[in-house]
Amino acid sequence: MQPANDKAAARERQARADYRKQWLRHLVKTVSVTALVLVFTGVFAMLAKPPVTDALAQRASTSWPTAPGVLTDVSATPINPDSGGSLRYQQARISFRYQVGGAIYAGNRIRLIPRTYTDRQHQVEALSPYRKGGRITVHYNPADPAVAVLEPGAEWIDWRPAALPGGLALACLLAILLFWVHAVRDRPRYDYEPIVDLFQQAVRGG
Repeated sequence: MQPANDKAAARERQARADYRKQWLRHLVKTVSVTALVLVFTGVFAMLAKPPVTDALAQRASTSWPTAPGVLTDVSATPINPDSGGSLRYQQARISFRYQVGGAIYAGNRIRLIPRTYTDRQHQVEALSPYRKGGRITVHYNPADPAVAVLEPGAEWIDWRPAALPGGLALACLLAILLFWVHAVRDRPRYDYEPIVDLFQQAVRGG
């Protein structure tokens, strides 16, 4: 019976060694994949942060204090010309002055997040409330009065630049969660039973 016990002990040692190797491979794979996906998550989150910050600031502008001001210029600035030289987009721009706490400031933002227009009619409509020399109400940042807008509040379109990178970052986090669920489910298991092995050896020896 001693040889059978020795063989069973040897098999158990081998089974334990194989189990440790499987666990090491499984651990390395799990950590490597998780780290890689976390890198992509961080990249997408960094891309989403600026537009989210801008949209939050635009939303917060509804609670900013106001000051009277005067428009010094109203114009539409062409941007992003195509290869033929014609203008595909225009951006409404204004300049204004206002006074806060005895100090005079100059501003040039209708909104913190500027609108762009492909239709000149829409651009004209956006600028229609503003005339050079006209009196206006300025919403300024109490923490930094030099930052001011004429139209406070965020719109759904202000969040659009963050939608793609933000969605990809969330998708990466979901992928990590699902990967870990499968990693836990498929983890190596140590199922060697010395008693069963001894019984099988005894039956074969008999």
